[in-house]
Amino acid sequence: MAARLCGIGMLWLTFGLSPWHHWFDTLSFLLIGAGLGLFVAPNSTATLAAAPAGLAGAAGSLRNLMRVLGTSLGVAAGATALAWRLRVETGSAGDWLGADGASLLAAVRTALPILAAMAMLAAFAARRAAAGGGEGAKKGR
Repeated sequence: MAARLCGIGMLWLTFGLSPWHHWFDTLSFLLIGAGLGLFVAPNSTATLAAAPAGLAGAAGSLRNLMRVLGTSLGVAAGATALAWRLRVETGSAGDWLGADGASLLAAVRTALPILAAMAMLAAFAARRAAAGGGEGAKKGR
């Protein structure tokens, strides 16, 4: 549910075309924050609870490593998608400072759904791996 709130918030950010877009933006950021808040703590708790007591430190470290890796890859994917869309909008490569506001906003609005789709694919892959990983962990015990 938390991931869905984040996704809805991200997609809602792309609808800022109306004169009321500031309200949509505010609501979108609230949904993103609520989604992250509802996800991070239960995810940490479930990860550490699933690990044997002797491996709790390693499980916590691995969870933090994956969180930082995901953040880094997400920023890289976001910058790449934005640069690609900005090049399509303006026709020039690497000139972020010279882009006008309308081109930059159009690039952001078209890059966000791409990133949302990537996030949904990652969530699907993680869910599938967790379903398969649970069986393998039970057989190994």
